[in-house]
Amino acid sequence: MKKVVIEGKEYVPTLFVIKKRKVKARGREYWQYYINVPKEIGEWVESQINTEFNAYPIVALIRPAEWYHILNWDEVGPYLKERLPQKIKKELQWLGFLKETE
Repeated sequence: MKKVVIEGKEYVPTLFVIKKRKVKARGREYWQYYINVPKEIGEWVESQINTEFNAYPIVALIRPAEWYHILNWDEVGPYLKERLPQKIKKELQWLGFLKETE
């Protein structure tokens, strides 16, 4: 699993898919949200927790992904990296996807 270090803390950047569906309970309608977690992330979470519980508490910092969050920046050529707007470049450096010199 690729980890990035932001302000001294390790994070695992991962793309999650959130789905919602309408459900009825006791005569009222609600939205239920489902998050599909990649298998390797799920296995890692299970290995880190105490298995006596049936639920796994997880803290996640989540925000909607932009197009530049889902690229594999190790495989992106210098042409695109040079032409990125400064705001996007700084964000990618802060997230650990780009080196400061790029």
